[in-house]
Amino acid sequence: MSDVCRLCRTPSALQQSHIVSEFFHKEMYDDKHRFLVLSSSPERKEMKLQKGVREKLLCRDCEQLLSPWERYANEVLHGATRSRTAMVGNKLLLRDLDYAKTRLCFLSLLWRMSISSYYLFNEVRIGKKHEERIRQMLLNADAGEPDDYGFLCFAPLINGSELGPGILQPDSVRLDGHRLYRCLIGGMLYVFFVTSHKVPDVVKSHFLQRDGSWVIITEDVLRIDFLRDAIFRIGQAICERGG
Repeated sequence: MSDVCRLCRTPSALQQSHIVSEFFHKEMYDDKHRFLVLSSSPERKEMKLQKGVREKLLCRDCEQLLSPWERYANEVLHGATRSRTAMVGNKLLLRDLDYAKTRLCFLSLLWRMSISSYYLFNEVRIGKKHEERIRQMLLNADAGEPDDYGFLCFAPLINGSELGPGILQPDSVRLDGHRLYRCLIGGMLYVFFVTSHKVPDVVKSHFLQRDGSWVIITEDVLRIDFLRDAIFRIGQAICERGG
């Protein structure tokens, strides 16, 4: 039995493809290899999963295409591949990253969330034009320019300490004519810009750069709208359920 791969569009037996790469979940598993998915929607209860969300999306060859990019990002984020770092105020500067592998890993994350039919990613709908453009970039291993679907990374803090592992349902907002998609995964907040307008230079300077540098912004959770509002909604939902 075969279907059509969403990346190469070739008829093939499809794999159970992760929407969010498995390495993002690594730090979130409990002793029973489960992790908690929080929803800000009162209609949906929190749920525990033993594997990351998967769908039949990609053929085996396309899974292999994405694998080295995911493996590299995993090594960087979990310390196996060391990059030079420097702390400047509330910003952590990463240096010597592999620009193409890192960019392609995060572009594949955005693309898979958008094409997924799983409810967790319902608000990540970047549109057919952008899906097709990113599909071509992935297929051709073309990382593009820093502001081609650029993304910010925040390291949220609670009382000066890391937020810790967690995943929160992504959302979509419009800001100054730009469409932004925000997702908390593995305790890190990623904000993707999907826009046809020029991104301000001050924002663009915090995207991953071609020289392999990337500014990670550390900030208290209560100063990050997405997290502050989500904490309020989740607390409100728990109270309404009587939990």
